[in-house]
Amino acid sequence: MAAYDYIGERQSAHNDIVDNGAAVVLSVTGPDVQDGGSGEVTPGPTISVNTYGLVSQFKNSEIDGSAILRGDFRLTASALDLANRNVEPGPGWKCLLGGKTYRVMDAQPVAPGGIPVLWKLQLRK
Repeated sequence: MAAYDYIGERQSAHNDIVDNGAAVVLSVTGPDVQDGGSGEVTPGPTISVNTYGLVSQFKNSEIDGSAILRGDFRLTASALDLANRNVEPGPGWKCLLGGKTYRVMDAQPVAPGGIPVLWKLQLRK
């Protein structure tokens, strides 16, 4: 039996999200770097990935007032552009969506066969 084509499934999911979702920019800035000799501190490098996502709301039953707050929402993001950059989003990342910047509070891959097809991100203002 042939292995399932999860790479192809990732491309198909990406196409669907592009057709039905919104453009987003996911980014993270690395830690500051201190020069051992001079002590000079320079900002860490920033990684930015242009991709697409679908916005959805959390159900009232999912809002616990601790991990998920009222006003948080979910972004189902394409994994294709992230995989092409060999990065995985997580807490500490930022998301530019509709001209507003949100913090990534949680990031969970949908990765059947170990291949990320989608990312489910919890975003907060």
